[in-house]
Amino acid sequence: MTGPTGQVGALGPIGPTGPSGSTGAAGATGSTGAAGATGSAGPTGAAGPQGATGGVGATGPQGAIGPTGSKGTAGLQGATGTSGSQGPTGSQGTNGATSDVFNFNTTPLSSGATISDSDTNMYYLVNNSGGVQGSGGTGQTIGHSVTITLPDATIAGRVVVLIATCRTISSGNSCNVVTDGNSEPIAASQVTAGIQGSDTIVTIDNGASPSSTQAKAQDFTLSLVSDGNHHWYVFDSGQ
Repeated sequence: MTGPTGQVGALGPIGPTGPSGSTGAAGATGSTGAAGATGSAGPTGAAGPQGATGGVGATGPQGAIGPTGSKGTAGLQGATGTSGSQGPTGSQGTNGATSDVFNFNTTPLSSGATISDSDTNMYYLVNNSGGVQGSGGTGQTIGHSVTITLPDATIAGRVVVLIATCRTISSGNSCNVVTDGNSEPIAASQVTAGIQGSDTIVTIDNGASPSSTQAKAQDFTLSLVSDGNHHWYVFDSGQ
């Protein structure tokens, strides 16, 4: 007959650890847990090496023309160009109507003066002062003759009248001193007219040697007219 259970004895000491048993089979994968918070950005890494140059792409279409820009400031003026060569002389115009105005140059011409082709005067005073009383001998004064060059004889009907201003010479060798009772009249040609270029003077006998290049007044006045064909005709050589 089984007797009654006895009292539990005191706990014995722990025995030595036994050898590990073999690994059991992997259990089933558990469910994915919730995503954790995003971590802070890490430091920038070093630049990688430069890649090879790519091929040239095809030319794109031309863009539309942009709006015109504002006008720029004016540039500095350029240097003046050289003068062109002179053009040919035009043909002579027809003669104008005959005028009833006889222009008078009241400024006396000096010896050696030349009347220009463009001068519109007809009458010219000539300064023949500077003569010496008695220069032709006792009781005779020849005065101071001057030479004036005529314009070109290319305008038909052009008239030139030369008038010497000094008519008497005083004892002090001044001109036209009416208060000097000893003044002597001049008695010799005071005006000589000369030509230009190929002109010719057709003169009259006034006691001087005939000349085709010069004409002389008898005393104080000399009048000439042009035929427009390089001829000057003397029509008066009076006192």
